[in-house]
Amino acid sequence: MIKKLINDNRNFLLKISLLIILFSLIHYAMGYPPRLNYTAGIVALLIVINQLRIIYSGFIIIFTIIAALYFSIRLLYGTPSLTIATLVTYTNLNEAIEFISNIPYYLYAGSLFILLFGFFCTTFKLKTGNKTKIGAFITFLAFLLYGPKDYKETGEFDILNSGYPEIKFVKDFNSAKEETNKLTSFARAYKILEMASEQ
Repeated sequence: MIKKLINDNRNFLLKISLLIILFSLIHYAMGYPPRLNYTAGIVALLIVINQLRIIYSGFIIIFTIIAALYFSIRLLYGTPSLTIATLVTYTNLNEAIEFISNIPYYLYAGSLFILLFGFFCTTFKLKTGNKTKIGAFITFLAFLLYGPKDYKETGEFDILNSGYPEIKFVKDFNSAKEETNKLTSFARAYKILEMASEQ
């Protein structure tokens, strides 16, 4: 039955529905409220790249793994922030083991479900015509352009300001990491000045 679901194109709408559910879960696990426009935009992109099996599967696998790893942190701490970036950057092995051991076991079940669901969705074959692919690509681009406020206000487009959680997660995490590095540099400079004043 599973093989029939994967290969039979009559189940196209069911596969699309499952992909929408998967990426709603992924967006939630990464710390962002699922929004139908961005979920639909990502699924539209998956329709376009489905024939490129390595890219299609790789895209799903990468974000499935990120979501599965971040799921527990999202429920405990929320979206990527300065606190989380500090934990990731400066936590040693013992602290990491202690952190992992304090996570409730049922949260691991959620991570495992996301992983299994994601890997299952990599097997989907979405056979579509060129018109459908063009429509799907336009849908993806429309939501990509809709998100950035700077584009709507100034006409200057920056993909990092997109509302897609896949892009937003990377941007927010990098911003938090940069802020952590600045604070660390400031703390070091303060320590040097303090030592110099004591001499």
